[in-house]
Amino acid sequence: GMICATALTRQQWVGFKDGDGNKVAPNTYTLSIHSPLNFLHGGVGLNVYSDKLGFQSEIGVKIMYAYRMDIGMGNLGIGVQLDFLNSTLDFTKLREGATHPDDPLLQGGKDSDMVFDFGLGVQYLVPEKFYVGLSSTRILESESTKLYYQYKRHYYLSAGYEWAFPNNPSFVIEPSLLVKSDAVKTQFDLAALLKYNNKVWGGVSYSTLRVMDPFSVLLGLSIKDIMIG
Repeated sequence: GMICATALTRQQWVGFKDGDGNKVAPNTYTLSIHSPLNFLHGGVGLNVYSDKLGFQSEIGVKIMYAYRMDIGMGNLGIGVQLDFLNSTLDFTKLREGATHPDDPLLQGGKDSDMVFDFGLGVQYLVPEKFYVGLSSTRILESESTKLYYQYKRHYYLSAGYEWAFPNNPSFVIEPSLLVKSDAVKTQFDLAALLKYNNKVWGGVSYSTLRVMDPFSVLLGLSIKDIMIG
């Protein structure tokens, strides 16, 4: 119900370089903001991000709108997202032996391309009870003719539930599920939190993506307006 802005930076494998001394560690920067607009019966959002992996980088702008309506005990949201994506690939940094002189796709210098795509999603939310959502991104499966690759359509299913102990409502269990798929590979993320007075919580999560260490432990507490986890 209010304006919300989030800024995030993620640095992985800091200092990692390839055999030629090039910095190839993944790094991501993102800034998002969303706000309700009552005269549009919903809200709008903007997400700007920069993502780099090796010699490939992507800068994206996502513009979102969601129409919301009260149905039954909860609220139904129907959203659309417009994606403007600019990808860059520096072929000159590829190491000798990684390319072949007869392969026309891996020759040349630093090249970039701009593509357009969009996404759709629906969500039904009953406050302090449950939520369920279904969405899809990269629906057009846009193709970069300059960089010789095509985006894949992705599907997401999310659901969560809040269950308070009948004899002690100070304790609440919150299980959640996230399923991600590109119709070739599917990943499941399961989690469960136990909260006490909404001040202290702990739980576990399980992801099929992490084969060697699929489990994570979650701990946190809230002190006035600060959440530490």
